[in-house]
Amino acid sequence: MVLEKPIVFIDQSMQAKEQRKEVHGVWTTISREVIPIPLPDYVVARVKTGMMGGHKLRVCVGTDSQQFLRHIEFASVVVIYLIGQGGSMVMRRFRETRPFTLRERLMHEVSLSIDIAWPLLEPLEKLGASIEVHADINEDPRFPSHVAYQEARGYVRGMGLTFKAKPEAFASSCCADALVHS
Repeated sequence: MVLEKPIVFIDQSMQAKEQRKEVHGVWTTISREVIPIPLPDYVVARVKTGMMGGHKLRVCVGTDSQQFLRHIEFASVVVIYLIGQGGSMVMRRFRETRPFTLRERLMHEVSLSIDIAWPLLEPLEKLGASIEVHADINEDPRFPSHVAYQEARGYVRGMGLTFKAKPEAFASSCCADALVHS
């Protein structure tokens, strides 16, 4: 009698999620405290708290990157902006070693931001809050980052999200930018 090896089914989506979690870092507050709950739960709770205080607010998601010799440093942020009152930010940093062209890197930043914003869209809409994806891409064709402007805008809008580019994209061009350069 020949014994066959058992067939093992691996849930590849769970495996991929775990790998992404490791690769894409952990979410922390500005004071570097690790967020102990899933990001969507944290953001929704913070938004509810802000709205109970009578504030109008915006939730802005952005990612920026910095090319180094052997890797690219990425930083993503979620900014909960209480209009006229300031706000709070959560962030994560991570590295990738594969090479990117400028256009690929900019679109990867936008894709990462969409991955963050997408699970927040429905719960925030139910609360009456808006969410924006901020791209570190310039509207002005004189700048190199304009190479991905049309594609990024279409991608974000096609997902049902609000798109902001420079100079309005403070979450990516200021907040995330400061993280990758620190």
